Amino acid sequence: MTDTENFRPRDGRTRLVVHFGGHKTGSSAIQETLHAANDPKNGFLLLFAGHPNSSAMMQNAFLRPEKLLSIRASEATRADLPAMRDGARRHLRRIILEGIETCPRGTLILSAESISSFVPEEAEAMVAFFQDLPVDPEFIGYIREPATYLRSSFQEILKLRMPLNPVFDPTGCTVLPLEHHAIVGILDRCVGPDRVQAHVYDRAGFPEGSVVRHFLSALGIDSGALAAREQRGHVAAGGEADLHLSPPGRLSLCQPRAAAAGAQVFRRSGPSAGCAL
Repeated sequence: MTDTENFRPRDGRTRLVVHFGGHKTGSSAIQETLHAANDPKNGFLLLFAGHPNSSAMMQNAFLRPEKLLSIRASEATRADLPAMRDGARRHLRRIILEGIETCPRGTLILSAESISSFVPEEAEAMVAFFQDLPVDPEFIGYIREPATYLRSSFQEILKLRMPLNPVFDPTGCTVLPLEHHAIVGILDRCVGPDRVQAHVYDRAGFPEGSVVRHFLSALGIDSGALAAREQRGHVAAGGEADLHLSPPGRLSLCQPRAAAAGAQVFRRSGPSAGCAL
């Protein structure tokens, strides 16, 4: 979906947009840009605790115990997990309620690419948590095509000197077990497909070339007006008029899920969301 008219908050609740990543789709650029322009006067408020990437907080709040323990093994034991989860949920609740008070008629944004790896149980717990607050959650994310996803994953393995993932070992393998897009179907089932925007990440064939501009546009936020406002403020403060909505080297634009002629989209077949790419 790209029609922002379909994403107005219901029942007088505050609009909460949850950006769920995913892997290597410009999440850092989106987070850094939102953080730099984080002001209700710009029509939105980024919710975060310490860092614009809320991945760790969302993991602590909603991951299954065994999964969280595998990530936090160096800093926590199984006995610590309930307190860790409750503390993260209290913190998340507080920043959402403070956001509503600060920006009651604007858009609240929470960005955490760790959500892209949530399993159904974890996503359901997250959605139930949001629905217990006076917000109307909707979700937006970017998904790489399988070939570019594998390429970026392999490059990361080489860069970080990580053990080779079994997916790159063709021995006895007839089908690559790619599930990096599964979160789209999971969220569809949790909140309905009309509350989920999933865009194919493609750096090559899009006009502006910026995932940040596309993200703002998909939310109905005028990136041009935001740029002009930021530029005027910078000049008034005595600086040079040099605005970058996205950090250099992180520019990309992503194709909408629907609407535009010729757009690359996710198409569902059967009860679960799939990726026909």
